[in-house]
Amino acid sequence: MKENVEQQRLDAVMAFLQHGTYKQAARAVSRSEKFVFGAVQKAKNGETLRDRPRSGRPPKMTPHGKRRAMTLLKRRKTGSLRKTASRLRTEGVDVHFTTVGRHVRSSLVFRVPRRVPIISKKNQGRRMAFAKSHSRNKWRTTLFTDEKLFGDHLDGKKRPRGRWVPKGSTPCVHTRQKAFKLMVWGGISWKGKTKLHFVEGKLNQWSYSDLCRTVYVPEGRKLFGRNGWTFMQDNATPHVALHTRRSLSKMVSVLPNWPAQSPDLNPIENVWCWMESELQLLPPATSATMLRKHLQAVWDRLDLDRIRNLIKSVPTRLKQVIRLQGGHTNY
Repeated sequence: MKENVEQQRLDAVMAFLQHGTYKQAARAVSRSEKFVFGAVQKAKNGETLRDRPRSGRPPKMTPHGKRRAMTLLKRRKTGSLRKTASRLRTEGVDVHFTTVGRHVRSSLVFRVPRRVPIISKKNQGRRMAFAKSHSRNKWRTTLFTDEKLFGDHLDGKKRPRGRWVPKGSTPCVHTRQKAFKLMVWGGISWKGKTKLHFVEGKLNQWSYSDLCRTVYVPEGRKLFGRNGWTFMQDNATPHVALHTRRSLSKMVSVLPNWPAQSPDLNPIENVWCWMESELQLLPPATSATMLRKHLQAVWDRLDLDRIRNLIKSVPTRLKQVIRLQGGHTNY
């Protein structure tokens, strides 16, 4: 940067000697007249065109102090700027917490951890095998399905988010002793979505098999016809029970070898996440009936473009699984 400024000043002096006026010289080098005037004065006085050395205040944080601050920030108990600055003061380094933040931000950044499921070594191998064996699948004929339990987002167990309010006032969040929850089932495919089915009662292999026979498989046939499509389900206990597998084998082709601990491979999980964020924009549900209406309204707003973008991402998810040796993807 210093060499560039020196060259620019030299160009300004040469332009002044060529044109004879500060205005024309400034126009020639695309700089201000003040810059050209300063460069010319330096040349007239016999000064160097480089910047003068500036001493400045010596930094309070030594390289050792910076390494120590980074070590303290990575610890769970002292992982804040204020706690780190306080700990450094006890060790003889008197710095403000903003100074600590300014020095460590060149190497560290503050991020909220993303929650991902634990994947065992055994399931990492299964994810790798699944990704390799299905890397050339035609996912446009697959119906991705799953159940989701939606609850009242005003549940008192969840920590309220902070908000800006006038001075002297205290914000309140209304909670209730018992929160209501609804379980839904849905499916998405390249050709569209199924209806949103509300699951009543306990879900086991017998009730799930009945739902597949009366609701789930008929919904898939409405999209694809009787044959030529694949039914995808995860490894929940009612899904992989012996009675369920025997029943489904007589009705539809099921996607085989779906690995456990793999919600990131199922695109409908992104739909559930989108629905949860959309629910936050609606008025709080005061009853299970109102929550049911909200869920149905959000599901109806799910458009085909969003669904197809998620279906298109399945090959990329499988490539990430192979690249990460069965680890969790960015989805």
